[in-house]
Amino acid sequence: MKKLKKNYGYTTLENLRYAFSGAMKWQPLIILCTVIFAVSDGLRGFVWIYGAKMIIQILESVQTGNGFRVIAGIVFAAAAIELILRLGTEAGVTTASSRISDVRCKFILFTNKKVMTMPFALLEEPKVYNTKRKGDEGTSNMVEGMEGILRETARFLSAFIMMAAASVILWNQAPFMILAMLLLAVGRGLLHDRMSKWEKEKFHDPSVPDWRESYHYYRTASSFEYAKDIRIFRMKSPLHERYGQVLARIHTRAKEMNNKWRNTLLQEGAVGLLQEGIMYAWLVYAVLRRGMSVADFTLYLGSIRSFNSAVAGCLERWNHIVRDSRLISDFRTFLDYPDKVGEEPLKSTFKKDYERFGKENDKKDEAIPYAEQYEFRFENVSFAYPGSGKEYALKGLNLVLEPGRRLAVVGLNGAGKSTFIKLLCGLYEPTEGTIYMNGKDISRFDKAEYHKLIAPVFQNVECFALPISENVSMSVPEDTDKDKALDCLVKAGLKEKIESLPRGLDTELLKFLHMDGTELSGGEKQKLAMARALYKDAPVVVLDEPTAALDALAEYKTYMDFDKLIGGKTAVYISHRLSSTRFCHKVAMFEKGRMIEYDTHEKLLERDGEYARMFRIQSQYYQAEEAAYE
Repeated sequence: MKKLKKNYGYTTLENLRYAFSGAMKWQPLIILCTVIFAVSDGLRGFVWIYGAKMIIQILESVQTGNGFRVIAGIVFAAAAIELILRLGTEAGVTTASSRISDVRCKFILFTNKKVMTMPFALLEEPKVYNTKRKGDEGTSNMVEGMEGILRETARFLSAFIMMAAASVILWNQAPFMILAMLLLAVGRGLLHDRMSKWEKEKFHDPSVPDWRESYHYYRTASSFEYAKDIRIFRMKSPLHERYGQVLARIHTRAKEMNNKWRNTLLQEGAVGLLQEGIMYAWLVYAVLRRGMSVADFTLYLGSIRSFNSAVAGCLERWNHIVRDSRLISDFRTFLDYPDKVGEEPLKSTFKKDYERFGKENDKKDEAIPYAEQYEFRFENVSFAYPGSGKEYALKGLNLVLEPGRRLAVVGLNGAGKSTFIKLLCGLYEPTEGTIYMNGKDISRFDKAEYHKLIAPVFQNVECFALPISENVSMSVPEDTDKDKALDCLVKAGLKEKIESLPRGLDTELLKFLHMDGTELSGGEKQKLAMARALYKDAPVVVLDEPTAALDALAEYKTYMDFDKLIGGKTAVYISHRLSSTRFCHKVAMFEKGRMIEYDTHEKLLERDGEYARMFRIQSQYYQAEEAAYE
C-alpha cells in the first residue's frame, strides 16, 4: 500500500465546504443562524456611530426649537435598532450552539464506524493509530476542529461585514489608507499563519506519539488491573521515570513553541501599531488641513476604530479557521485510509463520506446464502502486513476446512497460526490467493454477516463495563436472552461464580465505572469467552490458545470438555502443544509462516516428520501424568 500524502491533503475552502455540508445535512438551521449572527453583530457597532454624528450635527445647528425632540427620537431609534441587532446576535449564537455540537458528534460517529470497518491489519499499525489520534483532535472539543470552524466562520463573517461597512464610510475620504491597512493586515496574517503552521508541524504532530505514550503510562499507573504488579514488583519508580521523560520531551517542544509565538506576536504587535499610527495620523491631518467638522470627526473616528478592530478580528478568526482546517484535514486523512489493503487512499467529499459512514445498515456486499453447513477453502493464500513489502507472515497456504470437522492448528510461537485464524475470521484479507466459503470468495460477502458465522475464543479476553449477561450476549439488554446466557455460563463452568454474586447476571464487570463491579480472574475470563462462543451459536467455533496459561493436560481436558459442548459444529483448535489436539480429525502444522504438514494425528506420527519429532519432545513432560485424565 502506498503511503498517504504527507501534506494536509485538503485546502481551507474544501474543509469549510465539508463542515458546512455536514451542517446543512444534519442541522440546516445553523446556516441561517450564521447569517443572522454575522449581519447583526457586524452592523451593531455602527448604530451609535451614526447616532452620535447626527446628534452632534443637531447641537451644532442654529435651530434649537425642536432639537431636544429630534435628539430624543434619534436616541430612541438607535436604542431600538441596537436592541433588534443584539437580539439577532444572541439568537444566532444560542440557537446554533447546541446544533453545532450535534454536527461534531455526528462526525465522531464517522470515525467510530471507520475504526470498526477498516481492515484489521491496518488498525494494528502504530502509524495508523497515530493518524487516528491526530484525526481525533478535529472532533474532540468545542473550541477547535470541526466545531471550531463552524463557530469561527460566523465570527469571521461578522468581522468582515464590520470591516466592509467601515471601508464604505472611509473610502471617499481615504481610499489609499484603506488599501495600505489591508496590505499591512495581510502581512500580519502571513506572520500568524507561518507560526501556526510551524506549531502544527513541529509541535503537535511530533508530540502525538508522546501523548499516546504518556496516556499509556497514566492509564497503567491508575488502572486497577496493574495495581498488584506495580506494588509487588516495585514498578512505581520506573513508571514515574518513564512518564517524566515523556512529559519532559513534550515540555521541551512546548517551550520552543512558546518562544516562537512570543516573537511572532511581538512582530504582529509592531505591524498593528503601525496600522493605528497611520489611521490616526490621517485623522489629525483631516482635522487640521481639511477643516473636518466635529460631527464628521466623530463619524470617522468611530469608523477607524471599527475598521481597525474588524481587520484584527478578520485576521484572528481566519487564522483560527486555518488552524481548524488543518485539524479537519487530519480527521479526513484518517477517513481516507483505504477500505481494503492494497487499495489507493481516497480523497473524499462529504457526500462520499456520508455514503460510507453516515447511513445505517448500508450494505453493498453480497448477502451470505443460507446453508446447513459451510466449507472453507484456502487457495494459494499469502499474507503480508501493510508496509512490510514481501515479508510474508503466511505464505502459499492451501487447506480445506470441512463442515462439522475438527481442525488442529499447531506450531511454535510466530509460526503463523494466529495469522491463519484472522484470515479465516475475515479480520485480514489475503495479500495473494483467495479464501472460499462454499465455493464463493469471502471478500464478496458483507463483513457483518460473515462474522456471524464464526464464534472465536481468543487468548486475550476483553471484558466490558456491562452486566455479565450482556458480556455473554455481546448485545443490548433488550436483545439479551438471560436464560440462555445463564445456561451458557453454567456449561462453561461459571455456575458457582454467578451464584456467589448478589446480583447474579446483573452484576457489572470491572470497577472503573461501577464501584460494586466485579473483576474476573484469568481462568474465569477464559470461561466467559467460551460462554460467549456458546451463546453466539455460530456454525464455526475457533479457539485461539485461550488456555495457553494452563499446563498441557489441563488444556487437553478443557478442549475435550468444550468439544463435547459444541456438538456437530465445525471447530478449529489452535495450540503450540501438540498433545492438546489429538482428538481432531486433521492437524495442520505451521512453521515460519508456512504449513509444513497436514494430516491426521496418527498419520503424522507415522510419517516421522517435524510434527512427530516435536510430539515426542513434548510428550516427555506429560506422559507420566496422562493416565490420571484417562
